[in-house]
Amino acid sequence: MQQNQNKINPDMICQQAIQAKLNVYQAKETFETVLKVYNDQVDNLCNVIGLMKARILELEGAAKEKA
Repeated sequence: MQQNQNKINPDMICQQAIQAKLNVYQAKETFETVLKVYNDQVDNLCNVIGLMKARILELEGAAKEKA
């Protein structure tokens, strides 16, 4: 009976390997999605900062003209 418990099931090993590979692909997809959202948010933040800088320079220029 001890020998039955030590048998290797190739089908089970292949199934586990395929499942592990699927898990890796799913994790990679999730990571790439999160990375894209992060990069988009950083780009948007940089755009907002650029607009704020342009507006500050515009207001400073208008203040200098009045002075």
